[in-house]
Amino acid sequence: MKPENVIDFNGEFRVVPELCDAGAQGPPVTRPSIAHYTANRTEYEAAAKNLFASMEAGMVRASRIATYPLRDACRAHEDLEARRTTGSVVLLP
Repeated sequence: MKPENVIDFNGEFRVVPELCDAGAQGPPVTRPSIAHYTANRTEYEAAAKNLFASMEAGMVRASRIATYPLRDACRAHEDLEARRTTGSVVLLP
């Protein structure tokens, strides 16, 4: 089966949809990653160049990185679970 013949689920879901019960008979079910969009290094480098050009033009922004002191790891986990964060979360020593 070609890589484009898969069912992609984007975003987060806590319950696997019934479609995933298709088993071996159905198409593969996956969550897409960069490997699904770039088949080789040339495509990967072109995609990266396009992304950084879009960032320089102000069309795309990097998400804010949330930082927490290591002593506040519990609060960081609570914020993650409550979906009060977006992007990366980093614990600092």
